[in-house]
Amino acid sequence: MGRIITVGSSKGGVGKTTLVNALAEFLKRRGASVFCIDADPNKNLSGWLAATGMVEFRIVQADDLVQVANEVSSSHDFVLVDVPGANSTALVNAIDISSLVLIPTKADAKDVVEAFRTYQHVVNAITKARRFSPKAHIPAAAVLSQVDRRASVDQIARKQLEGLSIPTLKADLGLKASINHASFAQKPAPYSAMADDIEAIGAEALALLETFRG
Repeated sequence: MGRIITVGSSKGGVGKTTLVNALAEFLKRRGASVFCIDADPNKNLSGWLAATGMVEFRIVQADDLVQVANEVSSSHDFVLVDVPGANSTALVNAIDISSLVLIPTKADAKDVVEAFRTYQHVVNAITKARRFSPKAHIPAAAVLSQVDRRASVDQIARKQLEGLSIPTLKADLGLKASINHASFAQKPAPYSAMADDIEAIGAEALALLETFRG
């Protein structure tokens, strides 16, 4: 069975879809078979993937998410799930079946609060799973996105996340003009613009998966 990675937050505008798209390319470059599920009504991910033809994808409704994810995970190494930027049924359903949950957040107080709310869904999912399997675990981590490395506000956000007991990747996604330009053009950001960041994020994500494998 393949691994299901959900990239989600109960807040929009934190870089969810950008991260899913980039992780898909990162994994493809490593030779993995990847399938993306777009459960976000905005359908930005599926629009990008349709334009590039990079990976297989499917648009799904919240009620169908679990069935589709389980089906495609039997024939792919990784299934990446993009969910609405809201406290939604799709978010909860995706977390319940995930091998890993990544929670993008900007270095902003409101975003950190929403990261905490999202992480609580992971905690709840683990609690439910342990009713049937006492050792069940769903690794999860916040990922700082749109980080301005000329400022130090990301360090404040990291301390807040730590204070809320939310694991956070060391790697982050930096703020780059090319990413913003791509968003205005309704296109995915070029992989080359964020390759170093994504490869560091991807390496940490894969390490988390291996740590909690099985």
